[in-house]
Amino acid sequence: MNVVLQRIRIYVDNLFRDGVLTPAQVDWSPSIDKSWIRVGIVGNKAEDNALRFEELSRDLLNDCPDKDVTPQEWLAYALRYSQATMRWTQISAHGRAQLEAEFREYRAFANQKFFEWIRNNYGSLFNYPPSNPLMVNHIQGFINYQLSNNLCERAAFILIDGLAIDQWLLLKDSLKTQGLTAAIEDNALFAWIPTLTPISRQAAFSGKIPRYFANTLGRTDRDEVRWRQFWADRGFAPRELAFSSVPGNNSDLDQITDICIPEVRALGITLYKVDKIMHGMQLGSVGMAGQVRTWAEEGFLFGLFRLLLGRGFDVFISSDHGNLEATGIGRPQEGVLSDTRDERCRIYSDASLGRS
Repeated sequence: MNVVLQRIRIYVDNLFRDGVLTPAQVDWSPSIDKSWIRVGIVGNKAEDNALRFEELSRDLLNDCPDKDVTPQEWLAYALRYSQATMRWTQISAHGRAQLEAEFREYRAFANQKFFEWIRNNYGSLFNYPPSNPLMVNHIQGFINYQLSNNLCERAAFILIDGLAIDQWLLLKDSLKTQGLTAAIEDNALFAWIPTLTPISRQAAFSGKIPRYFANTLGRTDRDEVRWRQFWADRGFAPRELAFSSVPGNNSDLDQITDICIPEVRALGITLYKVDKIMHGMQLGSVGMAGQVRTWAEEGFLFGLFRLLLGRGFDVFISSDHGNLEATGIGRPQEGVLSDTRDERCRIYSDASLGRS
């Protein structure tokens, strides 16, 4: 028995830090000083998150992939990175002040490594088969694969505009707390660059790369059209399809209930509550996490899952892009030089026009 314990001990702390295992609620004691045991115990929440953040960020700094790895390795790393980011938003203000320098160093290092990888590898990602999705434009193909191979009978795709992975972790914890018992499988995907709603969200609903909807790159009202066209091209009748775009308030459940008729096999839903929160946020990543958690606790998402699972749907949930706290540099006034203007991005017809 001691031999088995020794063999698994080296893995246990990593499983808790990465969020694969859930810590147990027991009495906290300073005498528990072995990290492989301590990491599996829930103590004071702020101290607990600070401990997990420190240990996880230290591991991630050492394990950061380089420019020669597979895309799957970066996606797996993104899930672990998001665990650390989520922990960061739950540390006390005093704790964040103490760890601020460490967090900035870790984030800058990981971002630079990722940028190097993206520059060399991003252009080939869309060629991967949708049965093993890597990008948001693979989502519909993956769902179609599930339906056509009888791996599910009814499919509901929920796109939460602007949701980052660390905020999904908060939503998932809230769903479990409210009583969701269905198995949840986590994966990560690459968004389209630039990660703007009109580009990445259209790719997610159409199953196509942006060059095939170039005439609507600046529009945000094409979700349902793209969704229905994808499924019509695969032989689905109009009565088998349904779509709804709502903020994500509890009152919206009635609207979604009305379209979940027995004939519907493929249901698409856009939720834009998180995107609205993001664009009005003035308190950084901590404030963003707090408002997303509040939205989750209001119960809409739990009610939606309960509705869909109760009607026999397999539920697929994603975002079109995430969000990241950043320091702005002002709003450039470039007149007609920019083809498309947004709060986060400018698109120019010539690269030289975007140089300062």
